[in-house]
Amino acid sequence: MKIESGLPSFGATRGACGVGALIDLNGRKTHKLVEDGLRILCNLDHRGARGAEEKTGDGAGILLQKPHEFFHSEIPTLGDFDSYGVGQLFV
Repeated sequence: MKIESGLPSFGATRGACGVGALIDLNGRKTHKLVEDGLRILCNLDHRGARGAEEKTGDGAGILLQKPHEFFHSEIPTLGDFDSYGVGQLFV
């Protein structure tokens, strides 16, 4: 993988069923980035990594930065940003 300007180049890479990445080079957090990420996810439906039935997905999703300010407002004793993790589990 060749890296130019601090960003990876996937030009000759094979094997990924579908990958989309969005960033704001100025570090801004915007709703448009989330909307665009969801649009990418919808457009990757062709990957074929579905379950045995049409209604089950393959677990593909979107990764977002955790909303530390919101969590801290709900749990005032919460530590610093790097002192905890958040997960979502489907059983």
